[in-house]
Amino acid sequence: MVISYGCASQTGEGFEELINTINSESIKRKVKKVNITDTSYLYRHIISQFSGFCDPNIPTEWYLKNKDAIGKLTIPPQLKSWATGLDKDGFQNWYRQIKKDFFTDSKFKNAVIELAMEFTTKSFYDVEIGRNIDFILEETAYTAFNLKAANIVYPTGISNY
Repeated sequence: MVISYGCASQTGEGFEELINTINSESIKRKVKKVNITDTSYLYRHIISQFSGFCDPNIPTEWYLKNKDAIGKLTIPPQLKSWATGLDKDGFQNWYRQIKKDFFTDSKFKNAVIELAMEFTTKSFYDVEIGRNIDFILEETAYTAFNLKAANIVYPTGISNY
């Protein structure tokens, strides 16, 4: 699971419902491991105070709000910080490819810019569009690198692009 800091359904009551679903007998018997990646550090692109979450030992706002729900998981979770994955070679390879594609593939570039503009115009993240683009490119590379072993819980429709 990649939990998005910016998604209301992935915190508080919404997150607790997700935990209850994972704990249900029909799901629990199919799940061997629960990895939760806290995306707070990704949000440094659009919330400058979040750059401090480069240290995975600093508890994030999301974690503090949801630690009780996490404690209710009957399958022991492994909590991961977004920051710890950014230095891996596999991520770096994906990130270089995604950035190259952004500059060379006009269809991909237009889709990213359209999504970044949607973030800006809907005031999801009231920052300059370039920061939204950086957010999307990093998120895309990170997701592609980790996709082989993750179920992505994601609040927007980037997969439609």
